[in-house]
This record gives sequence, structure tokens and C-alpha cells, in this order.
Amino acid sequence: MVGTRYIDFFDENRDEVLGKRNGKRRIAIRFYYPGVETEGAVFCDGLTPRKKKWYGRKPDLSLYEKRIRIYKDLEVVDGSFPLILFSHGYGGYVEQNNDLCQYLAEHGYIVASIGHPYEASETVYTDGTSVTFDNSLYFKMFKPFIPAVIDVYKLRAIFLKASEQVVIPMAAHWLIIIAYLMRRLLAGSISTAVCSAISERLLITNRSYRLTTSPISTLSPERSSIMTSQSIS
Repeated sequence: MVGTRYIDFFDENRDEVLGKRNGKRRIAIRFYYPGVETEGAVFCDGLTPRKKKWYGRKPDLSLYEKRIRIYKDLEVVDGSFPLILFSHGYGGYVEQNNDLCQYLAEHGYIVASIGHPYEASETVYTDGTSVTFDNSLYFKMFKPFIPAVIDVYKLRAIFLKASEQVVIPMAAHWLIIIAYLMRRLLAGSISTAVCSAISERLLITNRSYRLTTSPISTLSPERSSIMTSQSIS
């Protein structure tokens, strides 16, 4: 069985700079660990109504709930176990990867999932209080991506124009790739450098049509210099 336990504490070395910006930063941690088989153990997935919304407006969690076998405050199995730290991403929460943390605990690891208050969709503390995402972070988070996002939209315009010259299914394929890059970029799953590199490769390696220099010149100088330095035929 997998046991779980919540703790939280104030980091006396850091002032809170997000949310209400008062007091010291309060950290929440959820532990997953190999637990002793216990009759009548209390199931605990830790998903509050707000966290369930992360899965969609009307999530079907039936399969998820069948997989999760995590129980509150079990006694820890005797022995010593390696420790793994899990850190959720922006808008996530400590239970975000319950199934992965459960799997690791079942195989002899202790997992400490660290909550990031005001950067998580919701951080719940042991006294029942909670804090939610600081919306002022959105601009700060996406500001570094703005140049790459602009380039992606310019590439999309180029591909739309190119669709007049090439077979439509091929152009549609490019648009699907660009849409995928946009989603992954905004989700923080890929860096701006990776996104730009993939976009450049799409332009450089495609041989279905000839690009003039004018569309490429609308991109940022460092990107256009890379593209125009290669022959496109």
C-alpha cells in the first residue's frame, strides 16, 4: 500500500512576494511512501473541487480513481528508501502526478511533492486554509515568449499564403504542426529556442515551393539570417 502525509511550514528565510505579499513564504509538501498494509485505511487522493477542474469542466475521473490506491497517514514500512523531489509546474498542484508518485512509492521510493503557493492552481495547508494562483504572474510568465509567439504567427501567415501554391493537405499539415508548437510553447513544455529551431527547420527543409525573401525578412533578424543562409528550392 502507498501511504501519504501532508506537512507545511513557514520558510523563515524568505518573505512572501506573491499573492497578498505578507509574512513569510508558507510551503506545503505531500509525501508518498511505502506503507504498511492496514485494514480500513482511509483513501486520500487529495483532489479538491478546484483541483478536479484542472481535468476539465466535467471530468470523468472513473479510470483515474480506479488506478489510485493512496491512503492517509499509514505507518511507514521498515527500512530506508531513496527520496525523490517532485515539483509541479505553473498552475499545477502537489497531487498533479498522483499516479506517478504512487508508482514510485510502490517500487521503494519516498516522494516529496512540493507545493508552490500562488504558482499552483490551489495550495491547501494542513489547517484547512488554502491559497490560489496569483493571476499577476500570467504576464510575467509569458512575456519572455512573446517574440517567439509573434514569429510563430508570422510563420502561420507564410504557410497560409503558401497554401495557394502547394497541395492543400500539405499546407494543412504545416498548420497543424504550427498549432501544436503554439500550444506547447504557451504551456511551457518547450523553450522558445526549441520552438524557433523547429519552425526554421520546417521552412528550410520543405521543398514543395520556393519562398521569396520578403516573407522571411519579416521574421526577427537572427531567425531570418539562419533561413536565408540556406538554399530553398
